This record gives sequence, structure tokens and C-alpha cells, in this order.
Amino acid sequence: MANIALPTEIDFMRWASQVRVDLSMYSIPIAESPEKWREWAIRLIQGNSIDNVPLPTELSYPNPEDWRRWAIYFVRIIQQQ
Repeated sequence: MANIALPTEIDFMRWASQVRVDLSMYSIPIAESPEKWREWAIRLIQGNSIDNVPLPTELSYPNPEDWRRWAIYFVRIIQQQ
């Protein structure tokens, strides 16, 4: 089981950078900005064929801080693999 940084008490850019370190066995894209977190997450999912993590659409994650909700789900799924 991978030890992955939790998205608590950290901003998106630092978390995305840490995930690149924690999950070096995956192809993790470089995050451009907090505003583009959904695009980053979609590239992460598609680039690694992770089927059981939901795509972060604006409909399901409408608020800027929703990246944390999505990230918690992502971490749980990856830790189960």
C-alpha cells in the first residue's frame, strides 16, 4: 500500500507536487494552477487508466475547494490497490 499525502492542511499545488513524489510509479502530471485542478485530475485518471476514481466534473465538484473531496476519494482508491 502506498503512503500518500492526505489533502489536509495543504494547498492544492503542494499536494499535487507531493503526490508526484508519493506515487512515482504512476504518471502524475505537473499541476498548472489550483484553478485547473479538474483538468489535472482528469489527466491523472486517463493517463494511468484508473477506472474506479470519478472524473471531477464541474457538476459534481462545483467549488474550488472541492479538490479536497475528490483527492480524499482518490487517495482511498489508490491505497486499496
